Amino acid sequence: MKHSLKILVLVMILLLSGAAAPCRADVSESQEISIGQAAASKLEAQYGVWSDPTQYERINRIGSYLLPVNERRNLRFTFKILNTQELNAISLPGGFIYVTRGLLPVVDDHELAFVLGHEMAHVAKKHALQQVDRQMTTNMGISTILILLSKGQVSQQNQTAAQILSLIVNSKYSREDEFEADLVSCVYMVYGPEWDPNAGVTFMRKLKKQGGGELPGFVNSLVGSHPLDEERIKAIEEECRKLGY
Repeated sequence: MKHSLKILVLVMILLLSGAAAPCRADVSESQEISIGQAAASKLEAQYGVWSDPTQYERINRIGSYLLPVNERRNLRFTFKILNTQELNAISLPGGFIYVTRGLLPVVDDHELAFVLGHEMAHVAKKHALQQVDRQMTTNMGISTILILLSKGQVSQQNQTAAQILSLIVNSKYSREDEFEADLVSCVYMVYGPEWDPNAGVTFMRKLKKQGGGELPGFVNSLVGSHPLDEERIKAIEEECRKLGY
């Protein structure tokens, strides 16, 4: 990559992936990780984790290339595979990234890099925490779970905690959040080993064809609040052109 293009990409990372907007609740990084861990336990209990050595190595190898360019490099990101045939992926607060078993056979490494970058962008921008914050009727939502976490009282028996964790796992990101995650992922990919961010376009068209444009049955990280549309795909194409691809 030419030196001038590297400088341009660094500037775009700062512009596209800057500091996340704050939630109404004052959530520290350690608290965010605790929330993510609790939500991860709920998600894994619901779907199970697939531990195929080859695919596990694959997602961790690709994810490792994205870590240095993610603006929250201080987080300890983890990558796992949910044991479900749905075509999807999800990120949880604190750096917990999942792809589904059903997704892996239908994507090449370029497309998988786009998916992982997309999920990492959601974490970087704290989209999940912001979404839950918006959905709660008062500003007590995240504050409540932080109190429960600090006292070790988060469990399926605690109705308030269970409700908030369910929101984190199942809430639908806004269309704007999905667009932002798409574009940030394209920027991340420029620093990968010969990755082409246009894989985001091929992946989206593949996902749209596979799913018929319908929302997945669980978590929405790849699709958002709306079925995939051409406007979102065109936005990725335009970002790729800006990046010189």
